[in-house]
Formats: sequence, structure tokens, C-alpha cells
Amino acid sequence: MFILFSPSEEKIKSSNNYNIEFIKNFFINFNTSQLSIKSNFRDNFLKEYANNFNNLENIFGVKNTNDVFKNFSTNLYSAINLYQGISFKELSYNNLSDKSKDYINRHLIIFSNLFGPIRPNDKIPFYKLKQGIKINNINQAKSYKEDTSKQLDELINDFVIDLRAKIYEEYYDIKTNSVNFNFIKNGKQLSHSSKVYRAKILKVLANNNVTELKELFNIINNDFNVLSIKTLDNKTIFNIDVKD
Repeated sequence: MFILFSPSEEKIKSSNNYNIEFIKNFFINFNTSQLSIKSNFRDNFLKEYANNFNNLENIFGVKNTNDVFKNFSTNLYSAINLYQGISFKELSYNNLSDKSKDYINRHLIIFSNLFGPIRPNDKIPFYKLKQGIKINNINQAKSYKEDTSKQLDELINDFVIDLRAKIYEEYYDIKTNSVNFNFIKNGKQLSHSSKVYRAKILKVLANNNVTELKELFNIINNDFNVLSIKTLDNKTIFNIDVKD
């Protein structure tokens, strides 16, 4: 059983004085062989990314690029700690029990728009690539899907809990049974603000060491206000009412 998750734009901040050429060379020469899920496309895409550092406004998606660039360094972080957005703050990985941390390390796959599918303990550096930006018209979602789907298919031989945002569903098509969640507030389905609830689901699963579908159904029904459960082909969708 695996859980698919999204990254966040917010990441660990630091303050460094590296110049652009130094960081550019760092990404061009970054050793991707240590990442758990292998990808030939990843090496080429990192080079494309670095070679576009002359257009930081475009790839960062901000005008004040200096404030972002000072966070770049050669430091490597576990992916689960690098990301600091709403969902990762809600998860609060470092405050979980060792058992819950181990669960996440074993079951989670994060889909990065720069590095593609990675595991929680994979070591990666700070990076900034605005969601939805295509470098040199490269569709990285399509390319990562073509390059890594076979590995992911072999890895995922049971059911999947899909907690990805819509845009990251483009990086991998699930071939097995999956469980998805819609979060409803005041009768309307949440999109951006659903991040915190996706993390709540992940935390509950980790704290209860859920690995079977029956366990999953029981936990979700006990811990959340389930409005309905729908089944479509090999996909089960929980519609959950949220108040806060």
C-alpha cells in the first residue's frame, strides 16, 4: 500500500551568498543516482532548469528573485523536512512518534515538479519552480510519467491512497485500486484549502498504522464526517464534510 502526496512551494529557508553560476553548476552536476525512484529524464530536466537561471522571474514566478535565491545552497534535506507548506505543517512530521514516522517513510511517495516522484527520505536541495511553469516548453509531468511509471507500477502492487492535488495526478496514472477524498465545506468542494485536510488524513493513517482497506474505511468513518462514499471503476471516493 502506498500513499501519493503533493509537495509544497514553501520550503526550508536559509540565507546564503552563492552566486548564480555556482548554484547553476550545482544543479547541473547534482547526483540523482541516490534518489529512490530512478529517472533518466530527471538529469536532463535539472540541466534545463539550471540553464534557465538567466530568467529567474519566470521559473520562480516572482519579481523579487533575490529573496528567493538567497535560500539556494548545497545543503541537502530529506524531502519530508524540506517542504514547509500548509500540509506539511499540519502533518508536523518531526513531532510524530517514531512508529508514525516509519509508516510515512515506508508508504509515502511525493511528486515534485522538478525532481518527479521521490520518497520522504530522499535528499534534495532547496529549489523553486513555480507550479505549472514549463521550461523550454517541456511538459515535465508527461515526461516523468513516461520515464517512471513502470517503476511505480512495480512498486505499487496493492491499493493506493491518493492525496495528491489535481495537477500532480498528471505525473502518474494509478493502475490498481485507489482511495480518493473530496472535502466539502458549506456544500462546496474545497480545492486549494483542502491541503490541510489531506494532511489530516495522512496523519491519521500514520498514527493508526493503516495498511488494509477495511482498516482505512473504519478509521475514516470514525474520525471524519463522511457524507457519502462513491465507487467508480477501481476508485473509491470519500466525500467528507469539514467545519473548521
